[in-house]
Formats: sequence, structure tokens, C-alpha cells
Amino acid sequence: SPGLTDDGIFAICRANPSLQALSLALNGDSITAEGIAACVRKLRRLRCFDISGCPHLWRHVPLALARHCEFLEDLNLASVSSIGEGDVAQLFERCVHLRCLNLTGCSNVSEEVLFEGVAHARQLRRLVLNLISGISEESLAELRKQSPTCVFERVITKQVDPDDLRMILGPERPRLPESQTVPQKSHVATDAAHKVSKIPSRKPSGRSGLSSPGHRPNSPRSPASGKIAATSRKTASPVARRQRRQPGASVRLRSPRGARTTAQAKAPQSRGRGGGRGNRLKKWSRSVVGAGAQVAAAEARERPSPETLAR
Repeated sequence: SPGLTDDGIFAICRANPSLQALSLALNGDSITAEGIAACVRKLRRLRCFDISGCPHLWRHVPLALARHCEFLEDLNLASVSSIGEGDVAQLFERCVHLRCLNLTGCSNVSEEVLFEGVAHARQLRRLVLNLISGISEESLAELRKQSPTCVFERVITKQVDPDDLRMILGPERPRLPESQTVPQKSHVATDAAHKVSKIPSRKPSGRSGLSSPGHRPNSPRSPASGKIAATSRKTASPVARRQRRQPGASVRLRSPRGARTTAQAKAPQSRGRGGGRGNRLKKWSRSVVGAGAQVAAAEARERPSPETLAR
């Protein structure tokens, strides 16, 4: 709190000597080490104390805790980087009920102090040792063997830039030159092409049933194939094969790719039911000839005979 002062904290501690928890984390220069040490002397039953983020409280306060707060169980000294080895040793030796201790950023703490202190603190269950570069991984393993009931936590050993994500994402991979990069296809374009390929093709409309090479590249007469598809020959039934051998027969087979046979390709097709164009011309000519014969016969019947003319 920006308005917090030594006099206000001292008044609270003097009025509540049985106070068991006190947190002064992240308080600036408005409080001093001498004033907080005087407040701690009034709290002999203190169990939880937090001065994390207050690096200026390294003097007098840790020693006052070790001398007057023997029931202390949870102590947070994170970022109190200037605390000395002697103060930490006094906390381990006199605070015998200590269960949790946070020494994050206390770079002056050595391995010898930790080995001796952990041996005195029999009830210690959690010890945080982040940002302490003087403690090796081998020493940390020995501490775990010495006190198997205590959890020793250390995530990082040095401070890093908050914008540097290599600790989370790993080291940066070398980038390939632009000439070796392979363009990747978009998932949207791939899905669209896959959907288009599934759309069935339609036969082109027109007088002739033959498809043009531009519309159906897989047709039997297209330049891409050049020959009749082999699939139609394999899938044709015996009856269709016999009909196909006869000249002028028109057989329509259902092949996997819709290929037509030679007989069907040669036979002219039309949209009507009367056959091709040649058949229609023949029928028309026959009807014309028949009509002419009927007219001639009627005229012959109406024309008078030579005998009638002679009379």
C-alpha cells in the first residue's frame, strides 16, 4: 500500500500481539528495515510472514525473526537479494518449526549454508531455490537425498528477458534459404479442389452423341487417349460383345469412366426416337414416293379411256 508507514504497522502489531500472519509484499521505501524489525519484536506468535519484493528489508528483519519468532512456519524472502549467509543460517537454526521457506533471488546463499540448515530444520517440507546460480544440480540432488521428505523447487537459475520465449519454445531453428523453401498448399485450396473433383461430369448437348475433345478429355476419341478405353472391353457382357461385332449395331455400355464402344461411336445418334438423320431421310423419301404414286393412280382413274374418247 502506498500510504503504509512504519508507525501504522507498529500500532497494529502493538494492539494485536497474537497476530499470526503478516504480509508486507511489494512495499516500497515507505517502510524501513528498522521499523519492521521493531514490529516483529512484538509478534512472538507469528507463523506466516511475507516480505517478498522488498529488497531493502534485508537488514535487521531476518535476524529479528530468528530471535523473536520461534513459532514461524512459513517465510517468504523472495527478491530480498542482499540477505547474508549468517541471517539464513540463524533462521534455519532457531526457527525449528519452519515448514516452508522461499529464497528465490537470494544469490548470496551458498551450498554449505543449505546443507547445514536443512540438517537443523527437521520439519522443513518445501524449499524454493529459484535464481540462485551458486547451487549446482549435483548439490541439489544431494539435498534431496539428505532430506527425502522435503521438496526442493528450482525452475530457473538466472533471470531472462520476458520477451525471450526460447525457454518455452526451445532454441531457434536455422532458417532455410529462399531457394530451398518449398511452397505449401493451402488447406482451403486443397479442399476446394477435392470437392470439385467429386462433381460428376455431364454429357454435352447437341445433335451428335459424340463428345468433343475439349469437354471430355477422357473420352475414347479424345487426343489424350487415342484408343478405345480398355475398361469398356473388360466390363462388357458376352451379349454386348456379340452385338458389337455386328455391323451397324449400337451398344451402350456402362464402364467406370463412361467410355463408349466402337459400334456406338460409329453409329449416328440423334435426340429423337426414329434413328439417325439417314433413317429420317429414307422415311421422308418413301413417304414422298408413296404420295406421288397415289396421285398418279388417282389421275389414271379419272382420265377417260381411249374407247370412251372414240365414242
